[in-house]
Amino acid sequence: CYETTTMDLWSPLLHVFAGGEEVLRELPVPFYQGASRELFFQGKYAEALQAAHREGLFPERVVVENTSIDHVKDLLHAQAAKYIADHGEAGCRAVFHYGVCSFLVAYTEGWLGPVNEVSTPAPFVHSEHITRFSLNALASDGEAAFERMVAPVHLLLAQLLLVEGHFLFGGIETSSLWATRVCFAQQQMLERPSATLHDRIVTFDDQVSTKLESMDRASRTCVLLEIAVHFNFYREVSSSKDAIDKARAVSGLHVEMSGALGKRTKFQQEQVAQLVLRASGTEATAVCPPFPAPSHLPANIPLEDDTLLPAVQYDSAPAWTLSALDQTLVLALCIDVRNTNPKHGLTAEEMMPYVACVLGQGHAWAITTMALLTRCRLEAERSRTSVRAMLQLQSLADDYTRTDPPVTQRLTFAFALALPPAWRRLRELGRRYMALGVPRDALPIFERLELWNDLIECHQALQQDGRAEELVRQRLAVEPTPLLWCVLGDLTRNEEHYLTAWSLSKSRSARAMRSLGYKLLREGERGTEHGRVPTETYRRCIDAFEKCLTLNGLQSDVWFSLGCAAMRIDDHAIASRAFRRRVDLEPEDFESWSNLANALLRLGHKPRAFLALKEAIRAEYENWKVWENLCAVAIDVGAFNDVIFSFNRIFDLKKSFGDHEILNLVVRAVNENLLDFDNQPCSNFAPALRALIDRLPSVTVTDYRVWLAAAHFLSATGDAKRAQDFRRNAYRDARAASGWEKAQSSLLGVLKCAEEVVKGMKQLSCLVLIFFNSIPCFWLNRLNLCDLERFSSACHIFICTSHQVTTPPIHSLLRLHCPRHRQRQGQCQAHAALTARRGLCLAPCLRCHRCGPARDPRGTRRPAGVIVLSPAGLCVSVCV
Repeated sequence: CYETTTMDLWSPLLHVFAGGEEVLRELPVPFYQGASRELFFQGKYAEALQAAHREGLFPERVVVENTSIDHVKDLLHAQAAKYIADHGEAGCRAVFHYGVCSFLVAYTEGWLGPVNEVSTPAPFVHSEHITRFSLNALASDGEAAFERMVAPVHLLLAQLLLVEGHFLFGGIETSSLWATRVCFAQQQMLERPSATLHDRIVTFDDQVSTKLESMDRASRTCVLLEIAVHFNFYREVSSSKDAIDKARAVSGLHVEMSGALGKRTKFQQEQVAQLVLRASGTEATAVCPPFPAPSHLPANIPLEDDTLLPAVQYDSAPAWTLSALDQTLVLALCIDVRNTNPKHGLTAEEMMPYVACVLGQGHAWAITTMALLTRCRLEAERSRTSVRAMLQLQSLADDYTRTDPPVTQRLTFAFALALPPAWRRLRELGRRYMALGVPRDALPIFERLELWNDLIECHQALQQDGRAEELVRQRLAVEPTPLLWCVLGDLTRNEEHYLTAWSLSKSRSARAMRSLGYKLLREGERGTEHGRVPTETYRRCIDAFEKCLTLNGLQSDVWFSLGCAAMRIDDHAIASRAFRRRVDLEPEDFESWSNLANALLRLGHKPRAFLALKEAIRAEYENWKVWENLCAVAIDVGAFNDVIFSFNRIFDLKKSFGDHEILNLVVRAVNENLLDFDNQPCSNFAPALRALIDRLPSVTVTDYRVWLAAAHFLSATGDAKRAQDFRRNAYRDARAASGWEKAQSSLLGVLKCAEEVVKGMKQLSCLVLIFFNSIPCFWLNRLNLCDLERFSSACHIFICTSHQVTTPPIHSLLRLHCPRHRQRQGQCQAHAALTARRGLCLAPCLRCHRCGPARDPRGTRRPAGVIVLSPAGLCVSVCV
């Protein structure tokens, strides 16, 4: 590589893509000084390539038939190195300029428009196979490039020179910047993210970041925004936010979300507070290219609605005076709002002021296009604005074919925006037609772009399944490709078609193994629904997914499906690895965090599972199921404070509670002052637990044992009266269950509650009579005698029943308290005297094997219940 001592000026190169032609001419640009320089400034990049070839660059043409991409790369690099060696610094810059021109041809044709007829660049011999060769070479990690890409040969040439030949331009300071642009453009032409391209982009971005200090403020801001765009594409939200914050700090832009009086509807009489963005920039960030006239900007389609105004009408309209670079930064902040907030209507409302700020001052084609596209995406989900969103997308698609404004003006800040390629914008329009229920209008778009997956959905919506298969088979007859075989497999559900695609791609088609894995996963799920787990099907599914991920490890949805398949056959090691990789790529996916926690629990890693569930909570704060999972794991690791906080969130979200086991453990930990996982005494959590228990009456308690657990805590804190109220609630809920007297476990629960009530009465020095008139003798005969003796030993308790009991011990206990049984007459008289002394008249209500039914003085059967006789003679009845 030829090393030069004169470094590039960042500002001139920034103006190359900012459209500052006049400014650039006046600066001492150490750029290529050949005849193609003038054509470059005019935006005639294809003609600039031809002029450079006439000046002796790449004289030997490369034939791509029966040639590998590595051989083509070696031939190009050999010619470039020879030219640099012969011409020194000027030759190095000429080769670099050639690569930039080739990239800009591809970028203008595929992103900005309009489409022109471009010839094959000089280093290649034109042939009918050159396009297919370029598309195959641009594929990465098994992900095929967009089949209908415009000028793929030029993008391949730029990739070979600026990326693969990056070592040739060590003395050119901006070489890393253009290399990362080429890589990102190649990534945008793939359907899914590529791990290889991601690593290259990160590497080049790091190299550019090391040179930030040598740039002026405007260049530094713009480069940081480009880096943020790359991170945002790969959903690295935190890294993207950091880059945006740095760009904002460098630029000095001040933004503030505020409120202002205004109207939103046509019939609104009074003004109400509306969100508005207050923004002010600095002159230091103004790049000042020759902005196009407003007539050359994309059309802003007005909203035609009978209720909503086209835009919010403020009482005092905000006056924005931002430069084009500041507007680009405002759009980046708008995307940051979307990334850092949940997906619901409030987030969209917060993003709209950013878009309105940019649309309120038209400066550049790319900025206005991106602002309108962002507004389309926000309005598409609202019924009153969805039609305007569709019409705006159509207008942006039509603008791609217009000749105004010129290319140099369309390039203004295009790289610093997340501007998608033209084919992605058209696909978005087709999908908008599908969402609005007009698939017939979407059909020609998908057919022209050969987007087979969308085309299949479109034909299915039109009930034309056979037509889609016919189109695919016709294309296969002309040019069989792995993608077409995969699409045919999707249509016919034939596994052999995926294997054919895998073989045709020489084991390089990630799409083939991905589709095969999904097919096998669906088969496994159908088998599981019918009560059997097809282990062999799931293992084949896992094998297909792992082959796919070996080619491209950035497929987050495939990692998730791999984890689900592994969990079906209890292979928790693979499941934990898959879900861990998934959350690396999608840190906001709470389901993956929850599944990762489940897999870690099965492997015995409870502390790590607890941390995974806390991440799930961060991603899905309003889901009570996740909070319940966190409770279950937090109690195992001793995080009692997190358990109490989780209970409060469950109260807020679910409005009901029934997890008595965990509550019992928390009460025990606090009462016994155990240590939590941080070795802190649990008595510190007593106030929080008391506040939680005080909230129990405000929610629906679905298990009576929750009341008992709360009563234990209140008893330990000395609040006996409130504890007794909770015990009564427990007894009431236990008796309220349907058929409780027919199930032994339910009956024992009622006895347990009664025992707790008795203990509470004993603390309050009360005399208790408990009637079990509705208990079948079958269940009483099966009860353990000690269950009843506990009641009798607590205080003066009489256990009564209206059924005959044949078990001798219980029968004897009942005879002891039978006032009609002559053998126990003395005790019965003592009982009567006691009740008379308390000022009460208690009718006989007992029955043994010799006595008749229990009745009250009026001759009716006494209802079941609990009657409490206090020492002061007060009678309190709790009927259940």
